[in-house]
Amino acid sequence: MKESYQIEDVLDREKLASFLAKEGQHLLPFVNLVEGTRLVIPEFMKEIIASISIEARRHSEINQNSGVSVRMTIDNYENMASQALKRALINHEREAAPRISDLAFTAASSMGKIEFDCLEPERDHLVMHQVVNAAVRKVFFQHFQADPFHAFLSSLGEDAEIEISELTPARAIIDILRQSGLPLDEVQARVDGSAESVLASALEMVLEGLHQQGLLGKRISGPDVIYAKGGASIGANIGEGKRA
Repeated sequence: MKESYQIEDVLDREKLASFLAKEGQHLLPFVNLVEGTRLVIPEFMKEIIASISIEARRHSEINQNSGVSVRMTIDNYENMASQALKRALINHEREAAPRISDLAFTAASSMGKIEFDCLEPERDHLVMHQVVNAAVRKVFFQHFQADPFHAFLSSLGEDAEIEISELTPARAIIDILRQSGLPLDEVQARVDGSAESVLASALEMVLEGLHQQGLLGKRISGPDVIYAKGGASIGANIGEGKRA
């Protein structure tokens, strides 16, 4: 790994692409073992992984003297990608793309590489949740605005629920959100590539982004994430409670 790369370098989209291209031989050594499955990493997911490191450096309850290494960014990237490949294999999909739900698996890799200044027991998990949420919000605002989704939010029934999980196939997510009235064309126009896996990833990001703005409720029921009208949040959140 080249020491010249800093955390700030992997936040910028162009520098991140260069970083991943030049250091690719060190990343995702397991990819070649998965025959017949193409791994696609959406740009916005790369940006979220980089932003997690940035937000960790800024958080007041993370010890800045210990630092946040580029290695944390790499490990989070690898864990996110491995979960995407696992889902594709289980669902017999030919393409794999990381999604927001995969970020929960970055918690273990992140927490093992930073030092917390938390006094309360288990608060380190809450801090990681805050860090991941901040990263998701920042990247969501860079790619999307809430305005195109107001009609979808308004038309959503009081009892309507959008239920997905980390193992939901990409096509199923697309079908669920098409039936829910979310404007797929608006999302597709803002992401690179036409792969179903990338569109499903972007759709999940939109749901989480709307939730982060308080425009969509969210609760956890076992392995499932359920989005609904309102802004309440019940149960675990991204960045908490799972390990790769």
